[in-house]
Amino acid sequence: MFLIVFLIAFKLADYTRLLVLSLIYPDLAKAMFPVNLCDLVGEDRDFHVFREMYQLKFVFSLYLFVQSLFVLGSSIWPKSSFIKTFAAVVVIVLIYMLVGTSLGSVLFNRGTFYRPPFEYLSENQISNIVSAILVFFTLFNWTLSYFRFKESEIIQRM
Repeated sequence: MFLIVFLIAFKLADYTRLLVLSLIYPDLAKAMFPVNLCDLVGEDRDFHVFREMYQLKFVFSLYLFVQSLFVLGSSIWPKSSFIKTFAAVVVIVLIYMLVGTSLGSVLFNRGTFYRPPFEYLSENQISNIVSAILVFFTLFNWTLSYFRFKESEIIQRM
């Protein structure tokens, strides 16, 4: 829901900007346009945030995954959940990067086991696969959080 409310607030703020600027500069009112959210993706425009649609899908799925981690953290730790979840995520990511880089250097050095990972996949395909994995884990985290919240409400009523 936060994303929908944010987009509505963004559009209202943009229309407020247009209203105030048209009152201050009435001769430039015809040259001012509201921000079009469809201009986020594309190469043919002057300003864009993402060149391809798969980049927008990846960022959106990453946002939902990170948000689901904090929902799960708030179901585990009822007090100071943001700080505890942030610390836990940072520690887990650091351990994962340490183990992952060590294992990657052992397995993928130019020796007998070396084979370039994902050599036949394009950047678009890799991004879509990672986005699908992130959406799966997002749904898993939300489901786990739902059952944890349900359990904690029953415990608190007793």
